[in-house]
Amino acid sequence: MFSINGWFQTKLKVIIAVQLLILLIIPACSTVSLRSIDSIPTIDPDATAETKALFINLWTLGRSNRTLFGHMDDTAMGVRWWAEDGRSDVLEVSGSYPAVYGWDLGKIGLDSVVNTDGVRFDNIRRWIVEAYQRGGVNTISWHMYNPVTDSNFYALSGGAAFRILPGFSHHRKFVSFLDRVADFLLSLRSGPTAWNPEEHLVPVIFRPFHEHNAGQFWWGGSNSTQEAYRLLWRFT
Repeated sequence: MFSINGWFQTKLKVIIAVQLLILLIIPACSTVSLRSIDSIPTIDPDATAETKALFINLWTLGRSNRTLFGHMDDTAMGVRWWAEDGRSDVLEVSGSYPAVYGWDLGKIGLDSVVNTDGVRFDNIRRWIVEAYQRGGVNTISWHMYNPVTDSNFYALSGGAAFRILPGFSHHRKFVSFLDRVADFLLSLRSGPTAWNPEEHLVPVIFRPFHEHNAGQFWWGGSNSTQEAYRLLWRFT
């Protein structure tokens, strides 16, 4: 379920790690068969071993009639509490942390220390690593502020979905936003774990430009076109 800077030294170690990772989230009574991380190729040939393991785990679970329960900002906030280390409403109700954690990078392009909900990015970084180390899956959305109007993600004017494409007026500004996202993702590093004895990168599911069929965000619905959205997605 994870991502690293280099490959494991032998294929045996890779297979053992993948089996361990799958067992973290599939009950012992499961009939789901284990697969190697190379059995389903990823688009990125340089995807790290733990990124591939995350992909194969989700692919396998998607065909197993099982569901991973998730919660947005699970360890960041809850009912009548905020940023208390170790707390989780899901944990307190069910006795277990969720399998999936949601986080958002809104305002990261503005060099803000907090996202749109007021959660500090340095805390988000720490909580992502902690979730990963307990076997969780981290997803990251991005309520990106409008790069053309400098207003929030609900600002629909300015034609941002077109003007940030390569060759247009605000493309360079958009790239600067992406650079800040990349810096954050590259800062998600875990120390040694049971599946990797070296310091390594933490994998995440990055899902920018979400809910794009509706029109509430500047990148969605009639604020863009199918062609522009595809170009924007591919460039990102």
